[in-house]
Amino acid sequence: MSVLGADIEQLEGLAVACDATGTHCLDMAANVSRHTDAAIGDLVSRLATLVSMVTGETEAMSTKVRDMSTQAVDASWTGTNRETFLGAASNFQTAMQTAQSDTDGYYDQIKAYIDVDFRTKVEEFVTTLTSSMQSAQGSCSSMTTAVRSQASAVDSTMNTGLSVG
Repeated sequence: MSVLGADIEQLEGLAVACDATGTHCLDMAANVSRHTDAAIGDLVSRLATLVSMVTGETEAMSTKVRDMSTQAVDASWTGTNRETFLGAASNFQTAMQTAQSDTDGYYDQIKAYIDVDFRTKVEEFVTTLTSSMQSAQGSCSSMTTAVRSQASAVDSTMNTGLSVG
């Protein structure tokens, strides 16, 4: 059956759906904003954990090779092979020191990037997303207004009649 104008109950259901969608837009923007600092903090924490792991592993390997070097020095061992071993052990220690120094340097660089450049980009994203969600919410409000205006016009026409004038 056709309805003249519109079904007021259907229009009200549509208006409620528009309002809910608009609220959802604003809630989503707020949630993204709220979780941004936590996400960046988690990234920094994971990076620190990675650096700590590298530090622990390089220190453990250095200690092991240092102990082996001590054992080699204490052994009744002379000649070229001993010198090759001790030279390689020294090179190993240098490599571990370089690895740790590089790790510390890159950690500082990456952390600075996260704290400045990455955080700035994430904040730009949040600002842009929030603006889009506010615009979408505004569109939902306009849809709600249009639906409720139609419902009001239909109700007025059906309940008070048309006036010609």
